[in-house]
Amino acid sequence: MTEIRLGSSEFAYAPNIFAWAQNGYVFKSDRKRLRNVLRAWPNVAALPDKTIDAILKGKHQHHIDGETVVITIN
Repeated sequence: MTEIRLGSSEFAYAPNIFAWAQNGYVFKSDRKRLRNVLRAWPNVAALPDKTIDAILKGKHQHHIDGETVVITIN
């Protein structure tokens, strides 16, 4: 089991960005751009498209810990 943490900064609130990306993922034409948005986090950059797709589709559990999105990949 792997845990990925998407942290916020003073310019961007990770929980909102993550929710926006998941909502937008239903539009096939936007998927590549949304994968790239998640890749802006250094700990996501090296993940394969298939894994990021599964994260955005909600196939991996996630929760909010303060200003951080915590994703658990089984």
